[in-house]
Amino acid sequence: MGKAFLELMARLGYERFGIQGGDTGAFIAPEMGRQSPERVIGIHVNALVTIPSADPADMAALTERERGRLAHHKAFRETGMGYAQIQGTRPQTIAYGLTDSPVAQLAWIVEKFAEWSNPAAALPEDAVSRDRLLTNVMLYWLTLGSLGPPALLPRRTTSAFGIHRCGRHRVLLESSYARSSS
Repeated sequence: MGKAFLELMARLGYERFGIQGGDTGAFIAPEMGRQSPERVIGIHVNALVTIPSADPADMAALTERERGRLAHHKAFRETGMGYAQIQGTRPQTIAYGLTDSPVAQLAWIVEKFAEWSNPAAALPEDAVSRDRLLTNVMLYWLTLGSLGPPALLPRRTTSAFGIHRCGRHRVLLESSYARSSS
């Protein structure tokens, strides 16, 4: 993936550039720096996750605090990654459900805020204001944000007129992607 982005930047005419990476980009950005250090002038990541090697000497050298963080990371990987599995393996299923039901949309997003902001809070709005939660949910709801790119890609199995039904919305597929004229 890093090579593809480096090629894209070259085709766009950028000889040197900085990179910001979040989520998956936090892993891609450093790889781009390793692949082309002469072109990458700086990297900023906001989802940095570092895992020690399996070398027993590395594990023995961890502080108590680092061991606690590693245990937290392991627990999250075991019980908190269901959303990533669903989004990564069945994006259409979750997209249609979230787009069809405002209650599902609310539950999906509020649960993430509750877990990721302050899991010790008794209620999600104890960690993040109810107004901020509802604003975030409404942005997804009103802009079809849960559809995501896979749901907007054209499929030959849709109607002859290119209209695809997704829950309560009709999406004219020709307006949801760009075609190259070359």
